[in-house]
Amino acid sequence: MKESNYHFIEDMKEHQDGLDVVLRVRQMDELLQWVLGWGAGLIVLEPESFRNRIREEAQKIPKRY
Repeated sequence: MKESNYHFIEDMKEHQDGLDVVLRVRQMDELLQWVLGWGAGLIVLEPESFRNRIREEAQKIPKRY
């Protein structure tokens, strides 16, 4: 994540437990595939609506395989 040069990264703060990143986008759908690509290595903290969207998408995956 730290080496990513994505235009929507607004702020990054490294701490003992990991890295907090603030992203700014016009629409959450811009981030959906990018966030899912990190798999279990990334946790969406907020907004809650996006956390729910990620959860919904993740729940669809085992149903396909």
